[in-house]
Amino acid sequence: MKYKLKNFDPFFPTDYEYSLTDFYAACPYSREQLMTKTRLRDIAQWRQVLAFYLWANEKSMTKVGNMLELDHASIIHYIKHVQNALHGMDNILLEKINKVLKTRIKQSNNVNDLSTKEVMSLRILEQKIKEKL
Repeated sequence: MKYKLKNFDPFFPTDYEYSLTDFYAACPYSREQLMTKTRLRDIAQWRQVLAFYLWANEKSMTKVGNMLELDHASIIHYIKHVQNALHGMDNILLEKINKVLKTRIKQSNNVNDLSTKEVMSLRILEQKIKEKL
């Protein structure tokens, strides 16, 4: 997969797909809860991970900001927080990122037959199409 995060290669598998399905499976909050204007640390950190995943899916910072109803400077700030967490400066945020990664690994390990993998791929594709519309 092409993604513009070459400096994140050591942290994510090379074939890793930045899927929002994985994010929402791991996140304990709904989209509406994440969009609320709150500074509660847990919600704010999940919002940072969401911004990172949207950005990693080839979306511009401005577009991510529009989706989350924030300006692009906030998105830059969020991505820096995720970078710091990946480099060991915020273990709580790193736990959230790892939770999303583990969700992906669990889902791919549970799928053995080709038809199930195909259905999962179609669901992800459908979700990405809805985002673009």
